[in-house]
Amino acid sequence: GVSLVSKCDFVLNLNLSQDKKVIFNEIAWAGSLNNYSDEWIELKNISNEKVDISLWEIINSNKSIKIVIPEGTFLNPSEMFLLERTDDNTVLHVKKDLIFVGAIRNDNEELRLFDKNCNVLDNVIAVKKWPAGDSASKRTAERKTDFSWYTSSAPCINGVCGTPKAENSIYSSEFNSVEVATTTTTVSTTTTTVPE
Repeated sequence: GVSLVSKCDFVLNLNLSQDKKVIFNEIAWAGSLNNYSDEWIELKNISNEKVDISLWEIINSNKSIKIVIPEGTFLNPSEMFLLERTDDNTVLHVKKDLIFVGAIRNDNEELRLFDKNCNVLDNVIAVKKWPAGDSASKRTAERKTDFSWYTSSAPCINGVCGTPKAENSIYSSEFNSVEVATTTTTVSTTTTTVPE
């Protein structure tokens, strides 16, 4: 096969497209129960039209991942595209669409999705840690319709704790601890009874 050369660059100034047609829908950044390197990325067409994703790119912040999607790749509405790291044994029960090399880091990471003109269409940032997913249980990070992230509640199949090429799991508080800053305000009230 022809090796496709990446032409997009991971520049600091991020001008993110507001017109989201294809997004990062799920990321197995922690690997699987079988192997921490069994990482995968799922893209999803959330528009109601067929989208040509030929020569689109996925690049991470240290450029160890530089994926170029082959010419002639289209996604129908709601269709998903599965990228598996190293080989097709990453997700045994689902056929990959593309293999990639390079590791998704567990922190200080960012993934960006570029169109063929290098416009940034979507991104996900893991500054100190990922917005969702779990390193210990190997649960994936899944996307909500409001584009926020949550940890998958899907049962693990063949060591894969997510929903590759399937609808995302139902949000469950069991796997998503909500860190809420609580402020306690004490209000002292004095009741005065006025005799009539």
